[in-house]
This record gives sequence, C-alpha cells and structure tokens, in this order.
Amino acid sequence: MAVMSQVLSGPLRGGTMVVYLDDAIPRVVQEAIMTLEAVQETPHVTLSLGANQTWWPDQQAPAFIHGGSFVLHLVLFLTNPTKFLQSLWTNWKPRYLLLFSLASSSSDATVLNHDVFNSVQKVALIMVLPDELRGRPRTMGVYTLQPFSSSTPLFLGEWNKEQYSEWDSVFIDRYPNFGGYRFELATWYNNPPFLYQKDPASDGSREGVTLKMLDAMASKMNFTYTTTLRSPDLKWGGLENGTWDGVLGVVQRKEKNFTVNHFYQTPDRLRDFDISTSCWNDGFGVFLLRPQPLPQWVNIYRPFQPQVWAVLLATSLLAMGHMTFMERVQRERFLGGCVVGTWLYLQRGMFGQGVPALPRALWQRMFLAVWYLYCLLVSIYYTSNLVAIFTSPANPQRIHTLQQLADSGYRLAMVDDGASLPSVLRRSRDDVYMRLYTKLDLLPLEEEAAASMLAGTHALVHTTAYVITRLTGHYKVFNWYLVKEQFQQSYISWCFPKHTPWKYKFDQDLQRMVGGGLVQHWFKVEMETLKDWKRQQQESLGQPTNMFLTLQHLQGIFYILILAWAASVAVRFRTRFEEKLKGRLVVVVSQVWGRGFVFGLKPWDESGVENGLVSE
Repeated sequence: MAVMSQVLSGPLRGGTMVVYLDDAIPRVVQEAIMTLEAVQETPHVTLSLGANQTWWPDQQAPAFIHGGSFVLHLVLFLTNPTKFLQSLWTNWKPRYLLLFSLASSSSDATVLNHDVFNSVQKVALIMVLPDELRGRPRTMGVYTLQPFSSSTPLFLGEWNKEQYSEWDSVFIDRYPNFGGYRFELATWYNNPPFLYQKDPASDGSREGVTLKMLDAMASKMNFTYTTTLRSPDLKWGGLENGTWDGVLGVVQRKEKNFTVNHFYQTPDRLRDFDISTSCWNDGFGVFLLRPQPLPQWVNIYRPFQPQVWAVLLATSLLAMGHMTFMERVQRERFLGGCVVGTWLYLQRGMFGQGVPALPRALWQRMFLAVWYLYCLLVSIYYTSNLVAIFTSPANPQRIHTLQQLADSGYRLAMVDDGASLPSVLRRSRDDVYMRLYTKLDLLPLEEEAAASMLAGTHALVHTTAYVITRLTGHYKVFNWYLVKEQFQQSYISWCFPKHTPWKYKFDQDLQRMVGGGLVQHWFKVEMETLKDWKRQQQESLGQPTNMFLTLQHLQGIFYILILAWAASVAVRFRTRFEEKLKGRLVVVVSQVWGRGFVFGLKPWDESGVENGLVSE
C-alpha cells in the first residue's frame, strides 16, 4: 500500500485515472485501496476485472476512458489479468498502462510479452522482485518491455520515490529504435512525385519524396522496409459496404505494417485507422486542355481592348473635326484646308513621325502640342502590350473557378479508385458541388478518363501533383492547364492500423522534416527532375520546349502591308483611268467647240444644246 501511495502521489499525480480491480483481491483490500488519500484526490473511475462483467460499447464509454496524454490506466491484480484485459480492450486501448501486482511473492514479468499489451504505447509493471534481485525483504521493482529491442522484459530498478519522481521516469520510451526491424509497407507507385516509377520495367527506378523521407527515418530509427509496386485490386483505398479496399484494405487486414501513400484525413479514415501527422497539403485538381490559341494575325489588334480602339477612333475624329471647324471659323487655311491632309497630319504622332512644318496660328500649335503628347503615350502603351503578347503569350477563355466549371459545358471525368471526393460531392449541400456531382462520370480506367479530357468533352479530376506528372510523363500531353480553385483542399497523412503504439515515433520525425523544410525541398527537387524529364520527352517527340519569335507572330502587319499595296495600286489605276477619261473629254469638247463656229452657234449656247450638238 505504501508503494502504491508513493506512486500515485509522486510521479503519477494529477490527471485522470481508471482503476481496474481484480476480483481475486479481497474486499477489505479493495476498500483500503480506494480509501487511500492519493486515490481520493485523483478523479477516477473503478472497473472490475470479473469474468462475467458486461462492458459498455465503445461509443457509450466516458470520453476520458479512451486515453489521452495524462489518463492513467491502473491495473491492480493478484492473478494474471491478460484474459480479462483482452476482452475489455477490443475497441479501445489505453495509452499509459501501469500494472501493479499485489501478490506477496514475485510475479512473472514475462506477462508483458502477451499480445494484449502490443497496442499500448507506454507500459510499466511494479511487482515484488525475485530473490536474486532483492536488496532487502519485499523489495518492489519496475519493469517494462521494449518489443523491438528484446523479448525479455527490461528491469528498470528497485522502486525509489526519489529515482522515479517524474512521469517519464516510470513510463520510459518503449521504442527508442526499431532494432533493425523490417517493415512491410503497402504502397502503390502511382503517386508522383511522392512515389512513382520512371521506368515500369525496372524495379530500381522507384523514386519519390516519400522514399527520401523513409530513408532518413530508417537511418535514424534503425529499421529497413519493403514496398509493393501496386495495390492488389488496383484500388486506391475506399470504403465499400463497410469494407476498405485497395491499399487501405491491406493495412486494415494487417497484411502489411502501414502505408506511406498519401491519403486525405476524412472522418471514415480517422475512425478506422491511426492517421499520422500531416506531411503535405494538397487537393483534387481539375485539368483541362488549353483553348485553341487565337490566330496570329490578330496580334496587331490584341494590345488594346475594343473599347480602347473605339476611344482612339473617336478622339481622332474629334481632333480632325476640331481642326477643320476652327479653320472654317477663323478662315485660316491649314495644309490647304484639305480634310485628308488634316487627317494625315494628325496621325503622324501615332506612328512616331515628326511634322514637316509647324502651323503659324498659336491655337494650332497649342492643340498639336497636347495632341502629340497623347499620341506618344498611346504608341508607348501599344508597343509595350505588343511586346508582352509576344514574350508571354496567354491562352484565351480559361476556366479559373469551380463556379465557372459548373456553368460550362464540360463534364467531369474521374477514376473510380475509391477516392473520397465523390462521396464528399454527393453529401455536400453547396450548390456548386451539387451541380458538379451531377456532371461527374466515374470511369474504371485512368486511360478512359485521360481520353475523355483529350477529346475536349471532360475535365480530368485527380490529385494535383499526380496528374501533372502522369499527363506529361505517361500520356505525353503538354497542352493542359490547371483550374486555380481546387476540390477538398486538405491535409495528407500516412495510415497505420488502429491502435499502433509506435506511430508517434513516425509522427515526431514527420514533424521535424516538415518543420525543417526538408519535405518542401525534396518536393521541389522531384518536381524539377520531372520537369527535366518532361522536357526530354518533348524534345524526343520533336516538340519545341522554348518559344521563339517568328514571322507568323507578325502576320497582322504583313496583312496590313498587303492591303496598303492593294489600295495604292487601286488608286494608281483609278488615277490613270481618270487621266485617260479627261483626255477624251478634252477631245470631245474641242470638237464640239469647232462645230459651234462652223454652224454659226456659240459653243455652249443653249440652242446648241437643244440642237444636240454636244450630245454628238
């Protein structure tokens, strides 16, 4: 009793406690235990280890029963308690478990080897030491078990309240390292850039960010690992009729130790698996083919919007009208008072040309100073935008939001691999998500989903990093773009079987690598590697990787030049025609003039017209 009181009032003080009493303990002893001051001062609940005890279901148990950072599960026993604990811990496991033997003689510490304790993160056993370890009569000792280091319970020493003054001194780390253990991982190398194969024919081509993370952990925690190339049923991991398929099904059936493929944290997965701390943040992306580019000849038109072109035309007409009106009002001729001459004179500034001579009137000079400043700014803006169009070409009419996607004529194509997005869309009450769910087509094969996107009828939906590498690396498709808004942006984690006691070791290393920027760095390295691979694939297919300015980009200028040539030729022929016509009219007039003198008539007399002389 004294040792128990020292334990509960010393290192294990505070928090909440669940006390399990062996029915073999006499009633008087049980009452004495429960009246201890250390027990009375600690919030606790008492359970019996009787064989006929009916335990409440997991969902009806008090919340603190399920464990926590400072919930102590204290098992007081005289006989072996493993049989009763095994039936009790079907649905839940304690995190901190203290076994306290009340037997007057030494118990068997090998009880810690029982499978019932394999799911406990921290466990300690206090019992009477055997004769060979006793320093004095009835000495109590502390034991624990480190499963990956040895199958023999580890003796921590005799009980001493000064030595065991802290919580961690009683519950030491059961997993300081994994002792060279080989973990068998359920993986699918269909998750680039985290897990992927460059060459499907070679097992040595397995690469990815996750492998770098595992190698760093393995060197620190002393373990090895094996991976599987794909899921046995080619499913990712979905819940169907209460059963998990794919990679998650292998983990739940404990055919493998855990999976390092990336899974979103969903309520169903949190319920059925132990989810690691987050190692990445991603979402389901929507991929579409880039719209067909505009014809190259419109480059000459694109620097300004239609409204700007309309304003330029209006201001030019206004300036020409103003000049013409002021000349008429003040009766001052400017360039001969010709409308065409005025128009050409004003447009010199738009094309960066100077004026041959300044007008004499002051008002004309003031107006031209402001007008040429306006023309200078317009030409600079036009040239700058034209350079931007040539150097950074943009595709027109792209979809940027899920609202635009829902309003468009595209349907959604997604591989039916057990991903969580379809159920999220189905259960959502958001109008956009509901509309998108009605347009969702689940296809059995990835090739079918990619083909529907290439046909231009569907948008491909999948995790972002995966599709980026698959489209470029496997399908050799480069003319795609990603919609900015994504589905189900969420945290991504690894999945372990339920009640895995050593998961926290991986959590600690994941937090260190994420916080230290290693995961982000490795992700950038892998993406650069995949980009280089993409560039090599493009070059092997004869597709250019860099854009160069060609004559095709200047088609509009040549069209304008051809139009100007055609107009000049037409004007030239018209001029020649008018000159010839004028010459013929002169001959006719001279003939008419001569006939008028012959008949004694005036050449342009009305009588001559009436007599039909001119008509001849």
